[in-house]
Amino acid sequence: MSFYLKETLYSQVELEKEWIETAVKLAGKSSKEKASTKRQKLFANSYKKLLDRICIKDVQAVLDIGCGLGEINGVLKNQELFVVNIDISLSSLRIAKLFYPQSNFLCADLSNIPFKKKTFDLITAISSLEFCFDKARILRVVKEKLRDNGRLYIEVRNNDFIVYRLMRPLFSYYKIKFFIKDYPAKGFRDLGYDEWVDLFRNSGLSVKKTYASVRPWNYGSLETRIKNFIIMITRYLVPLKYHYMIGFVLKKYQSKS
Repeated sequence: MSFYLKETLYSQVELEKEWIETAVKLAGKSSKEKASTKRQKLFANSYKKLLDRICIKDVQAVLDIGCGLGEINGVLKNQELFVVNIDISLSSLRIAKLFYPQSNFLCADLSNIPFKKKTFDLITAISSLEFCFDKARILRVVKEKLRDNGRLYIEVRNNDFIVYRLMRPLFSYYKIKFFIKDYPAKGFRDLGYDEWVDLFRNSGLSVKKTYASVRPWNYGSLETRIKNFIIMITRYLVPLKYHYMIGFVLKKYQSKS
């Protein structure tokens, strides 16, 4: 192996480590700020839209990756389902367990999910995949855990958000962001709509449907509420491709054999 290749591989390992450490640090910091019963109820009410999008009637086993404070359990806890929640932040999981003591939480790296192949009917990832270093590898791992007729529901931030497109000519380095503060890990950037679609397809996943985000936008500090108000308004003014967040229903490509 050449020196250049060794150096490149080392850099990739170091970068991935930095991204993971950043995720753990930020999650630990924000989990206490977000820990409120009011916020959980707000998310649970908003997440009811998921029940229609994922056709819950034929689902038995669910895996939520990057679960954070376990918000999805607010809408799934009364369903007859086996639900597993995975996150890399132990501090987030401890708080999530307080809200949902009957739910299953596991601290694990998303690139090494400790379950057998074809275990789950549904896998969800809401505002988590964009913060993963090797998204393609994680999608391959996730796809292996999905049963042949299973579905993925993924929500991600969108770098084609209409406000960004209007702001870019004003900021030559694109470092001042009212809506998103840069993820403080080297090499981070959000993907645009077409980039996400290409990533899914190259990972062996077909896009079945797209939706506006299920997340609520009427919470947080004054600054957050102003940001969320603009996000909410743009949802009614521009096509889905230019929304702040987009939800994708995905399925595995079926072999023709």
